[in-house]
Amino acid sequence: MIMRGVMRKLVLLLLVVLASAGLAQPPRSNIQKKRQQAGKIKVWVTNMGMIGSFWGFVAENRCEYPAGSNIDFLDSFHFVYGGVVNNDTCVSNGGGGFGASPWHELWPDSEMYDSLYMYRMGEEVDSIVEEFYSPAICGTGGVITGERYQPLSEMDFLAHYSDRDTLSHMLIHKAMGIDIWQMNYAWGYPDIDDIIFFESYIKNTGRNTIENFYIGFQCNLQTGDLDNVTGSIWERRDKISLDDHCWYNEARRVAVSADAPGGEDGTAESVMGWTILSAPDIDTKVITFKAARDWDYGVDEEEERPDEYAYKVMTVGEIDPPEETRNKVGDVQWVLAFGPYTLRPDSMIVAAYAMVGGENELDLYDNVDYAHYYYNDRRLAFSPPPPPPKITEIVPDNHKITLKWDDSPEYFEDTLRADSIFMDFEGYRVYKSRGKDGPFTLIADFDKVDWYGRNTGLQHEYVDSGLVNCIHYYYAVTSYDLPDTVQLTGPKECGILASLTEAMPGFAAGRGKRVAVVPNPYRGDVDYTEDGWEVPTYAPTAGWTERDRRLQFINLPVHCTIRVYTLSGDLVKTIEHNDPLRGWEDWNLISRVNQAISSGIYIFSVEDQNSGDIQLGKFVVIK
Repeated sequence: MIMRGVMRKLVLLLLVVLASAGLAQPPRSNIQKKRQQAGKIKVWVTNMGMIGSFWGFVAENRCEYPAGSNIDFLDSFHFVYGGVVNNDTCVSNGGGGFGASPWHELWPDSEMYDSLYMYRMGEEVDSIVEEFYSPAICGTGGVITGERYQPLSEMDFLAHYSDRDTLSHMLIHKAMGIDIWQMNYAWGYPDIDDIIFFESYIKNTGRNTIENFYIGFQCNLQTGDLDNVTGSIWERRDKISLDDHCWYNEARRVAVSADAPGGEDGTAESVMGWTILSAPDIDTKVITFKAARDWDYGVDEEEERPDEYAYKVMTVGEIDPPEETRNKVGDVQWVLAFGPYTLRPDSMIVAAYAMVGGENELDLYDNVDYAHYYYNDRRLAFSPPPPPPKITEIVPDNHKITLKWDDSPEYFEDTLRADSIFMDFEGYRVYKSRGKDGPFTLIADFDKVDWYGRNTGLQHEYVDSGLVNCIHYYYAVTSYDLPDTVQLTGPKECGILASLTEAMPGFAAGRGKRVAVVPNPYRGDVDYTEDGWEVPTYAPTAGWTERDRRLQFINLPVHCTIRVYTLSGDLVKTIEHNDPLRGWEDWNLISRVNQAISSGIYIFSVEDQNSGDIQLGKFVVIK
């Protein structure tokens, strides 16, 4: 254990050195993050072998389940790969710690194809994606069997990264020479909306054979209901991590993360699992599951390098018994790994996994069984709903919003239906919410005139009136199909979040009215969040911040320049406006030198760039 302390001190010293040299920063400009939110699990995914946290940027929920509950499950989740190259032990980790040296060791390249791509079924794929991803993922052992990649789910994510980064921030990292093409698929309708499917296409692009190669995952839990604890978002995240626990179900190959009963955060009933779905000869491989509290995995650390310790944990071949790990409550981590494999140059291993949520432990196991069935037996080939339409136009107006969408779902063909009605599109539904996470209210339903439904007739436009001007509203337009009269299944509807869009009603620009400021005066003692005027957007789950203040200039010309001055004539802020639909601009009361303005009387001018006319006015800020 002495060696572990020494190594940690060395790592901390290295971090200080790197930071002082400006090297402890993300080294790639195309590192990307996207939120997978087609179903009930809302989780951040990156193109660097990491899920959840991402260079500390995620203050909000990192892996929320069920969506809208504010129950989080992750600090961070990393893909970890280990093997032996020329008798040298190497581990490449998508996150910090546990063999990392000291930063992330899986990185995208600087090429365009190393972006994080998202497609929905029915969408056209960029040529660069087709050219780079299709040879790796099509017909090589995953679920894509055709010659070219075509989107499979309501939200497909594609990423590519490798462990070959040799930048100076990875001074003690030894790369194996592996490239990983990572896919994930998610849908938003029953039976499958609690599951996100992942595939890893792992290729040895180096010169040397990798012996005793293991595929692993390292999870740092932060599990609990963020609404039940107080303080800043960082304090709340720390509090929910104090009473977590985990266990492994061997029959289903699933590692389970959960909130232990009691504690300041209460008891979150929902649980989250990570299950191994498929890998070559998985039933004969060695599986390791080790649970840690405060990063102590109970494995001897008398090693010289972090890689050797991480590899030892991954390959120890022990499964910590559930009756022990359920009682190991606190700041908890777990490692799951399987192997060994021999990965020769230019050879590839394809492995599949699933992130699965459940309302409770039994519901989780049911959903894990669904995940194995849909992937291994159906190869994700099941009768899906039509994809959501594309929102083609959002037209704001006085107290109303007009939504317009295309007819692409009407041409969707479902060849897996048992009743042979392959062109099974039936209608559209329009939903509205005041928050991006819901709850959502059904406000319109348009269906075809046929043997099923209300027979209202199809529409591709909806006007929502009676709204409050300059308040955020969230809309989704979904599509649904006919019931299958042979399988006796009801109509299936695509997920709401797959087509979510934001809109704000208000006067159009260029109406010739005098420019005004609202609210005027702006009062610091008024809670403008109560009626939705101010919405925490700068750091959403941190609550309202100084940068979420909102002053609005209304009745603007189409193209104009707004300037704000103090009474003494000092320029405070310049705002450019050029929008024929929106006759307003917001300002968060942050000056041009990035400081919050103080109480006082301010002068504004609005110069019409088309006519040259200038309007003057004033407003008051009382903090």
